[in-house]
Amino acid sequence: MVKGVVTDEIEYLSAINEAEYVIAQASATLDTKNRFVDDLINVRHMNEFTVKPAADVQYMDVSPKQVVSIAAALIPFLEHDDANRALMGSNMQRQAVPTLKTEKPLVGTGMERYVASDSGVCEVALRGGVIDSVDASRIVVRVNAKEVGIDDSPVDIYNLTKYTRSNQNTCINQRPIVQAGRRGGAAATFLRMVHRLIWASWRWARTCASRSCPGTATTLKTRFLSLSASFRKIASRRSTFRS
Repeated sequence: MVKGVVTDEIEYLSAINEAEYVIAQASATLDTKNRFVDDLINVRHMNEFTVKPAADVQYMDVSPKQVVSIAAALIPFLEHDDANRALMGSNMQRQAVPTLKTEKPLVGTGMERYVASDSGVCEVALRGGVIDSVDASRIVVRVNAKEVGIDDSPVDIYNLTKYTRSNQNTCINQRPIVQAGRRGGAAATFLRMVHRLIWASWRWARTCASRSCPGTATTLKTRFLSLSASFRKIASRRSTFRS
C-alpha cells in the first residue's frame, strides 16, 4: 500500500512479522484506481481479525488461499463450510491413497495443478523443447537450440517409474500424458489431466437420472433425464468430429 493505493509490489512477511501490520483481505473490493471502495475494511492485525478504516491499511493479501494450508485450499467454497468439517476434510486429504482410476474433479479451486507439479512425483521438463518420442517408460525431449550450451546435450530423456512398490505397499506408476510434437510442460503425472470434463459430467448426469431415490420429485428426475440427453448429443457430436 502506497498512499492508499494497492500496488503490484510483493513483500514476504513471516507469521511473526505480519502481526505488526494492518493487512487487508485479498477479497476486498477495489476501484479502477486500485483504491478501496469501502471506508471500513476487514483486516488482520495482531493475529486477530477486526475492522479498520481504509486509511490504516498497510498491506493487502495476494490471494485468499494464502492463509490456509494447501489441503484446505483444495476444498471448493471453503468459506461456506463448517470449520470442523473443513478441518476434517483437509486432514483426510493428507491421508489419501492412490486411486485405481484418477480423473479431474468436476469442481476445482485451481490449486490442483500446483499440487501435482510440486509433489515431486510429476516429471516436468527441465528445458524447453519439443517432444521427440514417447512410450510407456520414457519421454525424449529435443531441447530448443537457444537453451543448449556448448557442452550440453541437445536431448533430455526422462525415464518414468513403472509399477514400483512404495513403503506403504502402494503402487507408484507414472504414465505419459503428452504426445510427440508437443512443446515442453508437464511431461508425466499421476493425474489424468487430459480427461475431458464433458465425459465425467455426462456420466454423472446419466447416473443421477437412472437412480430413483425415495422422496425425489418427478420434476427433478425429468430435469436429470433432459440433462443426460443433452450430454449424449454433445458426446455424439464429439465422436462425429473425431471420425
